[in-house]
Amino acid sequence: MSGLSHLLLTTANRKLYESTVEFYKALGFEPLSHSDSQIYLKLTAKAPAQDLTIKVKLVGDRAVDTPEKNTATIVIASDNLETVASIIQSRHIDFKKEKESYGGFVIKTRDPLGNALEFTDEDFRVKITSDPNLPVDASNKRKIAVLTSGGDSAGMNAAVRAVVRAGIARGCDVFAVYEGYQGLVDGGNLIKKMSWNDVRGFLEVGGTSIGTARCMPFKQRPGRLQAAENLVNRGIDSIVVCGGDGSLTGADVFRSEWPGLLDELLANKRITEEQHNSHRYLTIVGLVGSIDNDMSSTDITIGAYTSLARICESVDSIASTAISHSRAFVVEVMGRHCGWLALMAAISTGADFVFLPEKPPSDDDWQTAMCDRLTRRRALGKRNTLVIVAEGALDKNLNPIKPEHIKDILADRMGLDTRVTTLGHVQRGGSPVAYDRYLATVQGVEAVEAVLHATPETPSPMIGMSQNKVTWRPLMKAVELTHAVATAIGNKDFDKATELRDSEFKLDYEAYKATTVVDDPRMKVEAHQKLRVGIIHVGAPAGGMNAATRTAVLYCLNRGHTPVGIYNGFPGLFSGAVQELDWLTVDQWSSRGGSELGTNRSQPDADFGMTAHSLQQHKIDALLMVGGFEAFTALMQLDNNRDKYPMFRIPMVHLPATISNNVPGTDFSLGSDTGLNAIVNACDALVQSASASRRRVFVVEVQGGRTGYLAVMAGLATGATTVYIPEEGITLDRLQRDVKDLVRLYREDDPNHSEGRIILRNEKVSKTYSTNVISEIIKTEGNELFDSRTAVLGHTQQGGTPSPMDRIRASRLAVKCIQFIEQQAFPALDAAHARGASRPVDIINTSDSACVIGIVGTDVLFTPVKSLLSETDMKERKSTKSWWMPMTGLIHLLSIQDSKERASMVLDNLERELRMWYAKIYNPIKVGSIDGTDTEPHDAAVVRALNAEYKPPRIKDTDPLKTLFVGRLDPDTTEDTVKRVFGEYGSLQSVKLMCNFVTGVSKGYAFVTYERTKAAEDAYRRANGMYVDGRRILVDYERSRVMKGWVPRRLGGGFSGKKESGQLRFGARDRAFRDPINFARREQQTAEIPSEQRRDDNWRYDMLPRSHRPKERSPSRHHHRRERDSYKRVRSRSRDRHRSPSPYHKRRR
Repeated sequence: MSGLSHLLLTTANRKLYESTVEFYKALGFEPLSHSDSQIYLKLTAKAPAQDLTIKVKLVGDRAVDTPEKNTATIVIASDNLETVASIIQSRHIDFKKEKESYGGFVIKTRDPLGNALEFTDEDFRVKITSDPNLPVDASNKRKIAVLTSGGDSAGMNAAVRAVVRAGIARGCDVFAVYEGYQGLVDGGNLIKKMSWNDVRGFLEVGGTSIGTARCMPFKQRPGRLQAAENLVNRGIDSIVVCGGDGSLTGADVFRSEWPGLLDELLANKRITEEQHNSHRYLTIVGLVGSIDNDMSSTDITIGAYTSLARICESVDSIASTAISHSRAFVVEVMGRHCGWLALMAAISTGADFVFLPEKPPSDDDWQTAMCDRLTRRRALGKRNTLVIVAEGALDKNLNPIKPEHIKDILADRMGLDTRVTTLGHVQRGGSPVAYDRYLATVQGVEAVEAVLHATPETPSPMIGMSQNKVTWRPLMKAVELTHAVATAIGNKDFDKATELRDSEFKLDYEAYKATTVVDDPRMKVEAHQKLRVGIIHVGAPAGGMNAATRTAVLYCLNRGHTPVGIYNGFPGLFSGAVQELDWLTVDQWSSRGGSELGTNRSQPDADFGMTAHSLQQHKIDALLMVGGFEAFTALMQLDNNRDKYPMFRIPMVHLPATISNNVPGTDFSLGSDTGLNAIVNACDALVQSASASRRRVFVVEVQGGRTGYLAVMAGLATGATTVYIPEEGITLDRLQRDVKDLVRLYREDDPNHSEGRIILRNEKVSKTYSTNVISEIIKTEGNELFDSRTAVLGHTQQGGTPSPMDRIRASRLAVKCIQFIEQQAFPALDAAHARGASRPVDIINTSDSACVIGIVGTDVLFTPVKSLLSETDMKERKSTKSWWMPMTGLIHLLSIQDSKERASMVLDNLERELRMWYAKIYNPIKVGSIDGTDTEPHDAAVVRALNAEYKPPRIKDTDPLKTLFVGRLDPDTTEDTVKRVFGEYGSLQSVKLMCNFVTGVSKGYAFVTYERTKAAEDAYRRANGMYVDGRRILVDYERSRVMKGWVPRRLGGGFSGKKESGQLRFGARDRAFRDPINFARREQQTAEIPSEQRRDDNWRYDMLPRSHRPKERSPSRHHHRRERDSYKRVRSRSRDRHRSPSPYHKRRR
């Protein structure tokens, strides 16, 4: 329908809402997206641009069962009025069939809301008639308050900006509460309604611009009573709180008392009965703003990485003076009971010793143990000593460890000139780093969605980040787990305290410990297991390369291996620029940018013979390649030529390091965060310049190759007006729209307070629309209203000091790489040693010994390079999976104030992309094998797809949108356990644990049905990947009833999921669908789904190359019998039908 977004129908009665939805579904409308209170329904027309979309929305929940007063008439053309009449009649709805003047007929009826519907057999466009002058009822607007409380942290302003603008985009009124809870109590001007421009410039400002304060009155009931009155008088019944555990606990207490507070206000006549009834329930949503990163149920908190950056900047500066004077420095950092800041700072700066609350020194005489370790490091030639102390550090007997005490020990026992530095509140200040801006922005947008989806029955949610995805967790459950850490420390249960931290904490601590110990005989490997590990940098320089090399060298030395540095890439290997690396050489490399070994883009295919000869000459037993896409292709070339060159039959691993973040097999590459921060800092300066000039737009060119990661993430972190990336391209039509948006923005701006704006352009997005061309177009169209300038950041994005995030990732991944090399090499070495044979030349020749290490979510995974070909675009030099692509819509949403309808559609789409990762249509013939390992569908897969007859489980009487499939359960998990776990997300209608009919043993999966759709959505989003009875579970919808054309496949991986166990997978969440064969990417019918299977170490089968999988036999009678037997639980057909040939068989023969 040209020019029409959708028709909005509203009701305040849930029964009418549900009956209206069912009415339109019966007429052929298909649901597009839905929540518990709204749904988009689409009727697809035969002619283009005539589709009709209806949005049915529940506003409030009134008990009166009367039709709404509506003025809309919907006229729909149909070529089968008899079917329409039978559908309406089956629902016992009155209708009239009348003859029209043109000779045809029309059916007239009304939907449950009272809207008039006319169905005609006349062929014309759908017509909508309504009164254009209907007033907007402002009283129905949702009113949301946002406040910051507790200690300030960088990124709070970004969160406030996101809440305000996303709320306005959703049609809500958003209020800022100044001075935290004190503003709630005092009211007046401290509760201010915010406009779109009120949060202009918030992104780059540290702290919180709306203020925070400790509020003692709010801790008392009279103070909360006054706060409730202030909110109700403004019509506010939803609050987004950004703060620490104390602030969030106070908010939840406020919510629990809210009904009683309103009753008291009504009894005292401080509010009217209408106000009381209109605001009976209070919605609370929590955002965790804390530099300590001490909140459980989330991987990271807003402000933590900015604080860590301030610490590293300070300690890096201290290092130079410490080396100059050969001094020791004891640095105290914040963190209360949490040692996250101290540990990450120690890793990032290469500290010699660290004291943490969760990991106290294991020795009673820790003073002597510390001095022994520091003495050994000094004996190696180190001139400075650095000890980092968390402010809550304890010994194993819970005695505080203070910096002054450590200073006295170092001075008295070791004779060191020692200084103490307490960083204090410098850790809280400064502009937020790029990651904190991104984190606060996406969580702020999600907080608005949580407010709109909240119900009185659901617990207050805390918006967190887990596995690189935004999550909702029960707020008080998270607070309870956070307090449990302090309890565990008080009980001296330090292992439990460590486990309660985020998933990376323990891994990072082990990596730090393994690289700081010197000459520990307990870490040494056997003599015959010692390796010469070659370390080479390939590709463009990136922050973190040196940190990874330092960690790899130190870990190798501690294990007894010999690290060999290969300078200047593969040309250096050919020329013999190879040198053994020692401890002192690399000790200061963690904070250095670029590549100390030297790097270039040369490939081994320049001379494979010389490459093999050089490896043999220098006795290289394993190879660690640190670099970008060039290192990926180099690893592929070496792996492909193993049959010709025995010296390539060694363990090889690629550690991705490139600012472009375009290497397959990982969500993040080393250097991408450093590059992102460089862009953000430059753009902040440009925005400042543009704002000072009042009316100026900067077109900023950023690197990234054919990948738009840097442009998109920097655009989100800097508040760019728009971004141009290769994935979307540039068209003249889009340029025109963007210029019109700029003209509108500057016309609406106050001339005296006009905002400077930037546009980010990827360097390779278009040959036609260059940076200068775009700038000239903007300048010409802007005329005298605004002008334009260009800025090409160039290679400044690659240099500088690596960010703490890149240093931490480098440390963790480098240790994992050396451990991977050992795991691959030791079996052959041990076997040769047992036989008394000489050391083998070709140590290993399997495809899974040439891997790419990657960060997927928060897990570290190794993927064979050959297995990554299916998700690699070799021509464009990038991965086909881009988790960050949904952010492009968010950039536009938060920078330009659109109509409510357009903004809602953007947010709905973003919600689906960020949280609902599954395809809507599945065509088994036009996709490859579902595990993503075949580039073409093999015959067996096609036969299964053609012949499969799927019988859904005995849950067909339940609502498919309220029913979830729960897989990978432990065999001992009971139905009561499933009820208890999933009952936290809402009221359950039924739970069915599937068991063997004869033995009664659990099959490892269950079906859970909720009373409300919203509860099922929450469980789908939040319960997937959680651990139940020690097993990580899978949660998905029952695909056969929500995905058109779905054919089930085996779940795969571990017990109750192994391919040989016979369990069928009813979901579609785990495995990525391949692109349709012979279809252009724009016509792709199945959405890309991130492969979560690789987050499970048991799913190694799907990582193996096809050459190492069980051979597939050509189709035969026995082959078909095996296929039939494996699918007998879900297919029912005769043997004759099963053996019937298919055209694919004939073609293969």
